[in-house]
Amino acid sequence: MSAEGLTNFVNTTVKYGGLINKFKKEPEEVARGHDLTAEELAAASSGDEAALVSAGVPEALATRWVRLLSQ
Repeated sequence: MSAEGLTNFVNTTVKYGGLINKFKKEPEEVARGHDLTAEELAAASSGDEAALVSAGVPEALATRWVRLLSQ
């Protein structure tokens, strides 16, 4: 998956909040279902905005993701 794929995953998850809860409980399963690589899963799971941005996710979207992940 490309940086665009990770961005699409994060964007979809931010828009449809239910997926974030599933991701918190079963990140590997959600990652498989969305074809995330191990590196992308690590960036998404880290809760680190800088890791997401360096993986190609726009900063504003990364900020929203981190905020949702920490709730």
